[in-house]
Amino acid sequence: MKRNTKFLSILTVIIFLLIGTNVFAHDSTNQNNSQDKKSTPLEAGTPSQLVKTEKYMKHILFSENVLDPEGRLVESNYEVWFNSNGEYRMNTLTGPFSGDYEVWDGLNLYQYTKVTNDLMVREFKNEGTDVVVPHKLFSSYTTEKIKQEVNDNKLKKRTEVKYEKIDGKNSTQVIFDKKHSIIMESSFTYDGKLLHSLKITLYEKIKNFNINLLVVEPNDAHIINMN
Repeated sequence: MKRNTKFLSILTVIIFLLIGTNVFAHDSTNQNNSQDKKSTPLEAGTPSQLVKTEKYMKHILFSENVLDPEGRLVESNYEVWFNSNGEYRMNTLTGPFSGDYEVWDGLNLYQYTKVTNDLMVREFKNEGTDVVVPHKLFSSYTTEKIKQEVNDNKLKKRTEVKYEKIDGKNSTQVIFDKKHSIIMESSFTYDGKLLHSLKITLYEKIKNFNINLLVVEPNDAHIINMN
């Protein structure tokens, strides 16, 4: 799925400043310079990064604010369901790409772009610990790096759950849930101006996972096989 590199560069900078390394580096081949294509956090399809998902079913809502090409903050909201194998469905609820979705069923990764009616299909088999994630927010690689930053006192503790990293005019703030090992909220500002923010508004364990969430019906979509 094509990406808008200007949008993604903001998130890349944030994670780089936060954990001291660019965890998006291995995704660079999937990005281009198009300004009118998809630029959501649906950065899946990265099995080269080993991630171990928590072994329980969960339902998550989160929002993200990113800069558009005109320098305006644009908010999008997402909903994700995970089963106990880490397989998931993520829907874009609001924002410029409302109606887009992504599904990983343990065999294939499906990424649907509503504006172009394209459905990209790539094979990614579930082989245990090698799994894909819909957003680096859900990668244990990212959270382990954050924990290391906290232990090294690079992320300064401000409250019981809030941490901050200041580098010149750059300021990164993180609210980290140690129990679930996940970033609940983060913001990145430069010279006092907000450039990016993430916030999980709902995080809940669920007892039942609707298997129909992993069903993809192409209908009249243009299917692009990337296998």
